[in-house]
Amino acid sequence: AMKRQTFCFAYEPLGAAQRAAPKRSARLSSRGEPVRSGRLRHRAALRPEYEHGACERTRRLAIRAALDGADGGGNGVLGRSTAEDLGSEELAALAEEARAGTVAGTTEYVLRMRSLHGELSRVEQRPLLWELIQDEAAGIAASEPALASFVHAAILNHSSLADAAAFMVALKLRDPNTPSAVLFELAREGFAECTLTRCNEQAMQLDLLAVMQRDPACLRFADALLYFKGFHALCAYRVSHYLWAHQNRRQLALYIQSRASRKLHVDIHPAAKVGPGAFIDHATAVVIGETAELGNNVSMLHRVTLGGAGTFHGKRHPTVEQGANLGAGATLLGNITVGEYAQVGACSLVFTDVDPHATIVGVPAKQVRLRPQEKSVSQDGL
Repeated sequence: AMKRQTFCFAYEPLGAAQRAAPKRSARLSSRGEPVRSGRLRHRAALRPEYEHGACERTRRLAIRAALDGADGGGNGVLGRSTAEDLGSEELAALAEEARAGTVAGTTEYVLRMRSLHGELSRVEQRPLLWELIQDEAAGIAASEPALASFVHAAILNHSSLADAAAFMVALKLRDPNTPSAVLFELAREGFAECTLTRCNEQAMQLDLLAVMQRDPACLRFADALLYFKGFHALCAYRVSHYLWAHQNRRQLALYIQSRASRKLHVDIHPAAKVGPGAFIDHATAVVIGETAELGNNVSMLHRVTLGGAGTFHGKRHPTVEQGANLGAGATLLGNITVGEYAQVGACSLVFTDVDPHATIVGVPAKQVRLRPQEKSVSQDGL
């Protein structure tokens, strides 16, 4: 018989009556250490279990590991894999060199990570990026014990960036009719097996790097992985695109789209073509239609619409070339092309082609500036 995968992840905060109750003597764990109350409890992340008892034991072990790290009683890294575990002593040295003495969450750290964008974008540097993310996650759990179990389940329990991203997709899109384990396996399979550049692990890696590179509010890679729904929506899209274009499982792809639209408020059709390195800031009320095409490194803010113009056949939606930047509330309609590195101002209505490197604003949008060619465009100032 097949093992039944359970996805045990739940918060059990103390109720008001429990918080008001007088403190009692501390309970002791199996190791003779005090068990702290008031923590957010969690049942360990996605493991094959046969009964609640096994899941509960795993939960206790995860919380104990988190508390050890937070209190300085353990190894201080909350169970993070060491360089020896990864089979490379060089990896830890590379991570230390990459940080260059900076502390995660500081301006110096952000500038350092941005300077390494090209290096961390390489496939062979994915283990280094994952090492940096785990170090960031360990720091988050140590500085905010209330989040220790969540961070442990979302990042520190996993062995790769793809698994952590798959976990977040399953966590965000789960519902009573679709076990989280199914969503987790679908996402992990998509990142690992998709041969299309729009839905593999490399595309997801570049999406994560894009957040750090272009979002001034992002201070850690782990912040985007844990909290930024624009990144989560892109991960969900890449899974649905894998199902649509690679496996021809279109009903399941549409189901993923509908869940992402409902839970994340981002509606990207599974047949749309979104290149790697996409960035959706704030990610609310974003619509990308079925025949839309986005090149590499496209950025957009909330309430952007890439919609049709009333036709029912053929190419109906816009093409946005690499490096273009779409301001908040921009509406692009029909089979038009926005040239590379163009900027579309906030709340503009666009239904004609836009020249490369141009800046357009207004309703209807008109060109106000043609900038010299450059490699990238920041979203600041839109």
